[in-house]
Amino acid sequence: MKNLTLKYHYSKRYKEHECKLMTQHAFNENISFVYDGNNKSVNLYDHHSCEVKELFNYDGIIAMEYVQLNDCLCLATDEGEIVQYNFTTNDYEVVGMIQDGIETMSWSPDQELVVFVTKSCNVILMFSTFDVLVESSLHEKAAKEFITVGWGKKETQFHGSVGKDARKKQEINIEMNEDLDKTISCCWRGDGEYFAVNYVGENGRMFKVYTKEGVPTYTSEVCAKLQVPIAWKPSGLWIAKPEIHPNKYSITLFERNGLKHNELILPFTHEDEHVVNLSWSQDSDIFLIETLRNDNIRVLYFYTICNYHWYLKHTIEFNCQVAYNWSQNFIEPKKLFIMTNKGEFQVLKFDFIVNHSKGRSESDESIVAVIDGHKLLLTNFRSQMVPPPMASLEIVIDSPVNVVDFLQYPDENYDSNSFFTMDLKNKVKIYRCVFDNVINGKRLNSIEEVKEFKIEIKECGTLTTGLWLNESFMLFTKEFKMYLFSLDSHSIVEEVVMEKVINNMIGLDDRTFILQLCDGSLIELSLTNEHQLTINDEHMEKLPEFCESIEATRINDKVAVFGLKNNKKKLYWNSKELATEVTSFKISIDDDYLMYTTIGELKFLKIKHDEMELVDSRKVERGSKIIQQVKNKSQIIFQLPRGNLETISPRILSLKIIKCHLKQKEYKQAFDLLRKERINLNLLIDLNPQQFLDDLVLFVKAIDNIQWLNLFLTELKDEDVTATMYKFCEISNIDKEFDVNNFTMTNKVSYLCDKMLEIFQQIDAKKYLLPSITCYVKNQQIENALQLIWEMKKSGKADEDADNAVKYLLYLIDINVLYNLALGMYDYQLVLFVAQKSQKDPKEYVPFLNELNKLPTSYAKYKIDCHLKRFPKAIKHIANLCNGDDDEKFIECLELIKKHQLYSSAIEAFNDKPDCYKKICILYADHLRIKGKILESSLLYERGGDNQQALAGARNVLDWQRCIVLAIKSGYSATELNELSLKLSNALSDSGRHKEASDLVRRYMPNDVVALVKLLIKGRFYSDAIIEITSSGDNKMFEDIVIPQLSSHLSEAVKMVNDDKQLYIEQKNRLLNVRAEKIRRLQDPIGDDDEMFSDTTSMMSSSINSQSSKRTFKSSKNKRKHERKLTNLKEGNKFEDVALVDSLWKLVHKIISLENQNVIKDLIKNAVVLSLDNEASLLQKSFKELLLLLKTTMNEIWIPEMLSAGKYPETEDDMLQYNLDNSMTNKMCYELIKPEQRFKPRLNVIEFELELCKKN
Repeated sequence: MKNLTLKYHYSKRYKEHECKLMTQHAFNENISFVYDGNNKSVNLYDHHSCEVKELFNYDGIIAMEYVQLNDCLCLATDEGEIVQYNFTTNDYEVVGMIQDGIETMSWSPDQELVVFVTKSCNVILMFSTFDVLVESSLHEKAAKEFITVGWGKKETQFHGSVGKDARKKQEINIEMNEDLDKTISCCWRGDGEYFAVNYVGENGRMFKVYTKEGVPTYTSEVCAKLQVPIAWKPSGLWIAKPEIHPNKYSITLFERNGLKHNELILPFTHEDEHVVNLSWSQDSDIFLIETLRNDNIRVLYFYTICNYHWYLKHTIEFNCQVAYNWSQNFIEPKKLFIMTNKGEFQVLKFDFIVNHSKGRSESDESIVAVIDGHKLLLTNFRSQMVPPPMASLEIVIDSPVNVVDFLQYPDENYDSNSFFTMDLKNKVKIYRCVFDNVINGKRLNSIEEVKEFKIEIKECGTLTTGLWLNESFMLFTKEFKMYLFSLDSHSIVEEVVMEKVINNMIGLDDRTFILQLCDGSLIELSLTNEHQLTINDEHMEKLPEFCESIEATRINDKVAVFGLKNNKKKLYWNSKELATEVTSFKISIDDDYLMYTTIGELKFLKIKHDEMELVDSRKVERGSKIIQQVKNKSQIIFQLPRGNLETISPRILSLKIIKCHLKQKEYKQAFDLLRKERINLNLLIDLNPQQFLDDLVLFVKAIDNIQWLNLFLTELKDEDVTATMYKFCEISNIDKEFDVNNFTMTNKVSYLCDKMLEIFQQIDAKKYLLPSITCYVKNQQIENALQLIWEMKKSGKADEDADNAVKYLLYLIDINVLYNLALGMYDYQLVLFVAQKSQKDPKEYVPFLNELNKLPTSYAKYKIDCHLKRFPKAIKHIANLCNGDDDEKFIECLELIKKHQLYSSAIEAFNDKPDCYKKICILYADHLRIKGKILESSLLYERGGDNQQALAGARNVLDWQRCIVLAIKSGYSATELNELSLKLSNALSDSGRHKEASDLVRRYMPNDVVALVKLLIKGRFYSDAIIEITSSGDNKMFEDIVIPQLSSHLSEAVKMVNDDKQLYIEQKNRLLNVRAEKIRRLQDPIGDDDEMFSDTTSMMSSSINSQSSKRTFKSSKNKRKHERKLTNLKEGNKFEDVALVDSLWKLVHKIISLENQNVIKDLIKNAVVLSLDNEASLLQKSFKELLLLLKTTMNEIWIPEMLSAGKYPETEDDMLQYNLDNSMTNKMCYELIKPEQRFKPRLNVIEFELELCKKN
């Protein structure tokens, strides 16, 4: 679907000469070497300075090559001389002589080898130093030449569609006469592995394939009238040669083995025009055929291939002899250098372009135009997908087309499907497309020629770019010049000259366009009302380099230009590099997105003023490139490398169109697109809930399709899909604040189903029966759906509708589920109705229904609920039949309760029957006690009247308040109550609940002060103990109980403070040493490595261990294992600094915690109260010194670099990577420190010091 466009054209004029041979300088393409046949001179042409320098004169030169390795020019003469001109000495010398004379010389692509074919038909292969590698005769048999061994007869072989006439052997008539051209030529394959020699043998014109070692490998099959030119495609696929047939003239393509593979049929006969030369572009994309017509006009035909069809893309004519070379520069493989006998030097740069309609009118049919010589192939992709080489419409034009393009900005006279063509004579034709309306769109029926005119420029076939800006003006470029052409006067009305060659031209609006010059600079121009061209912005942001493909749009009134450098695959946005590995790109028709492809992905960038945001990406077939986007559709047309087409509908474009439909309340169109592209139908609501809920009636009437409504209701879910499923598409930008009572996204399904049911009832309940059923099912109200169907059935007015409705319900709900639901409604006729519409066997349900029919109503419901395993309902039904705790039905109920553990339901059902209720409570308590839930069982024992079991349970869980209450309820005496209190207090104290134990003793054992004080001291409540002793008046207890315990506790506290101080100092010093050692290793890594490895160190085990760890690191257990490595304080651990920071952070937080400071403060205060001044002073001094140490040294631990460290490794793979990285031994591991541990702890010190305890 691509055409060949002339992106760059540059020419220079020199004096006339006979240009027999031309070659280019390898490093400086501004220098050409030309052999002038008139003067017998070799000349150097400097196209930059326009100077011509004669290097030397020599007669009979037949071949010439610049050898870049030696910086010399190698020439061969027909007499057999090999001449070399050295640019260092600026002189030439004869470096070799072949006595038989030379027919042709051909260098390999890498210039390591050179082939000479002598006039005696010998092939001589030499090195670049002209040492002979091998010499052989052209008439030698090839090593892999085809031979016939005589297996089978032609008469017995299958001849396919040609029939039995093929049995007759057709002899190939070989013309051998003296007039036959005996010219010998040679060509190399692009990789230099093979070369082919073209000569006349005993079977006429043929060629032989040699390896680069000079071994003849294959000989071509016998052909009647092969001609002299030969060219091997650089990619190595085909060898091209002209061949004359009785009824056609073609370029035959041979495989390396010499067999025919394909052919290119030429659009002329051999009698009118014959092929002079063949050549391929460096990248094998362009096949150039040079011909000579009978009127002595030389024509260059540029062919490309796609889907095994050859397209003639460009044609140039010359009225004199030309010499040309393709650039050997891989950066610009489609550059062609041409030198004519009239002294004109031209540089042509070609590139591929897709010529398509611009999508700027509603009637745009997304047409793509493909050039094929005299033919133009048009396909309107909006209505049909026609793969190349076929097309929707094929039109024939009287001369080969070079340029085609569509109107940029349509108006009332022309729509965006209008286009123009320009041929090699610069004749322009303007066409309109004529369409027929068909069912699925429009058919491109024909075209209507509107205008025809010729652009009067001296040189033909050299106009570079054409742009149809609006109905009145076209723009054309040639080299430095741009021409404004009026369609009204058919003349050039203005000519603008630029400083550099113009390469690209794109429209920005109907009066503004942008030029790209050869250096990548951009210039914005406008067409004034007086039809004058003015430069708006001569200093636009420049592209970093020249880009073959460019597009432009406006972002907030600022021009944004996007360019793709094809050979580097770089995409630019003005001066910024936007993406790499890009193969094609396009701005979406609405200018919202920049679409581009990589080798296997399609990506969408949201076009914004200050940035480009990637909003979506998806996989595409490898090598796909964007061809066209269909207007008002979500379709994008891709072309695959082999030439086939593919259409995709990216979600992001589909959702944008759906959003537009919904905004205009076109619910049917939106629904149809959602359904076709399988997009979640919740978007109908979630894009704009307020509007949709207001338009519910409109929506139902617009759809008017029962199945579509059912589909919509089925897909409903309590979720905002614009924020979840389609969040990437940025479609949730509509204000989601809505004012609808009781509606939220979490109750969307139930709310919509209720509303839809109301609407169905208002409009036509019978018509919308099935959607009503869907609403009930979606709302988990299947019984209501059954009830609706059953009432319709019982009315007798819509039996068929009821039958269809139950069948539809059976489609939504499994038959067994629906049967059970019907049975649970306790209506046996309904059960029979449902069962009869299903595949259930009557033997499965009729006996059971008959048995139920014989039972009392409540007991039958009980049996049904038991059958359906609805046990809570079953208990409620049987509870109505129970008259006491010894009733038969109650016994049956107890068995059901115990079997299915239905205690909670039973308690609720028997709440109004005390005897049964208490028995169930005791039963439930026994069950909970077995399960170990002692407290709950104690409560239920109490509710069931068993206070002893309740008391035992309360004692077990030390619920001492309830124990006292239950003991009093059980009639305990004062003595028994004191014994119970003593046991409870001891148990509470043993479990560490000293405060509660003391409260119990204080309340129920008021005379036992010693026991109370001991409990308080055990819990270290010294202040409370002092109060109790002082209240009792027994001060002796201070000396006997309190002071010894307090003194011991003070000693422990001092020891703890000193231990924390010592640990802090040790770990801080270790941390500083580890950091210093790592800095030393970073500064001197070589010496460190020398110490690390010995001569016998094996690296294999380390590698194996690392790989094994990576394979097995899959579980959270292993994650914890690797995390433990970070906190391992073992000396020499590569994460030792991380472990030390972790330990110090925890230690400091323990020391400065409010709880620890309050304990120290209470100990000092109580010690002073009891006159333990020395001990209090020692503790106060030790703790103060510790806090001062922290205050003065924490900055050594928590340094500023820790705050700027990288992200903490949160995943298993991140953690594994750090553990496997042996280089971490020599690196600071600040990023492995947990974020909260990177901040220095804050010292919030309370007032704990007493003046009395301060010692000088």
